[in-house]
Amino acid sequence: MTKVKFKFDENIDLKNIWETCNSSVLWHDFQQYLPENMVAAAHGKEFTEAKKEMRKILKSYYNSGNMDIFSNALNDSWKLVEDKYVKRLEQVTKKPLTFDQIAGYITTTYRCPYYPDEKNPSFMVSTKISLQGNQVIAGHEIMHIHFHKHHWDGIEEKLGCDKTGDLKEALTVLLNLEFKDILFGHDRGYDCHQELRKYLAQEWEKNKDFDVLLEKGTEYLEVV
Repeated sequence: MTKVKFKFDENIDLKNIWETCNSSVLWHDFQQYLPENMVAAAHGKEFTEAKKEMRKILKSYYNSGNMDIFSNALNDSWKLVEDKYVKRLEQVTKKPLTFDQIAGYITTTYRCPYYPDEKNPSFMVSTKISLQGNQVIAGHEIMHIHFHKHHWDGIEEKLGCDKTGDLKEALTVLLNLEFKDILFGHDRGYDCHQELRKYLAQEWEKNKDFDVLLEKGTEYLEVV
């Protein structure tokens, strides 16, 4: 069964902050939550150039010992729900979660991306969010990785990249419907996906079949 290992990597955190300052905004602007001195250190610069000043800003926090405490707490917290979550995900989607291990990297900002690499899949959770909130983030991001493994390529051929991304995001509404006895938090989703999430939730309650839901979601997005 797939296991998640939470850990902190300073370079990965700094790269995430740098990307937050320099990537184009898709669904939400996470740069607004960063302090001004961090944005000034990172924005418009190459990562290799910005990294030194960014590290200087976070040095005290990195050296405080809190990262080890937080990662240990996350691992203990996730172990409480891990097996139940994986089994439920496989039941709901009718597909196996095929990875032996997924890395959960800790970031010191709110932006928590995922990376569906076939050999080394990973995602991020945040020190800004509670343990239970990070359980929901983990469930959300693992669901994305699972979607990439089994469905992304086929749906992208029909919808293109952007709309496939919209469907992938909106499908996490199922966390609120089918995982609420496992993950004790609410998956809100992005503002731009609320209508699609509402539609998918309604269709799911009619026929709790994930393959049918994918068809319904694809048909919905083909005409909007």
